[in-house]
Amino acid sequence: MFNLKVDEDLQLDLLKEHRAEIFFALLDRNREYLEIWVPWVSRIKSSAKAGELIKSWERQYARNDGLVAGIWFKGELAGIINLNYVHWQNRCTNIGYWLGEPYQGRGIVTKSCRALINYAFQEKELHRIEIDPPAANLKSCAVAERLGFSKEGILRKKWLVQGEYVDGVLYSLLAEDREK
Repeated sequence: MFNLKVDEDLQLDLLKEHRAEIFFALLDRNREYLEIWVPWVSRIKSSAKAGELIKSWERQYARNDGLVAGIWFKGELAGIINLNYVHWQNRCTNIGYWLGEPYQGRGIVTKSCRALINYAFQEKELHRIEIDPPAANLKSCAVAERLGFSKEGILRKKWLVQGEYVDGVLYSLLAEDREK
């Protein structure tokens, strides 16, 4: 089972169905903010729907095709971080993340990503990790840059944000980049 202590205040723990109410409460409190960048949020309107979503994430983990973990800060669920998939033939993945607004600006996402990156490269022996946020999501782009990801280019009209297709930015980090 995936569980990763990042530091004294921060832990990543596989999101499980029995946490659906806590997850839904965080999502619901931050719904207006999150719906801008996380389109599936609008479909989760109850803790039962949150539980169904978490069950699908548990199945994904059981298939060894990624993971979704809660970001726990000082014992409270602050957000989620995930490996959206694992492409085993090419040994690559894509990281996604979000935090509730009260938890932002404390380095939580950067620390969480760094820990998940170490896990992906060391434990899963992956070769490449990508982050591809909407270009207008400056906070998410800044996380990729702080983590040393290389900006590869623009993904034309990749994301549907508030009813309009917008460009994404593709960032990557290779296992060999960390050895330099």
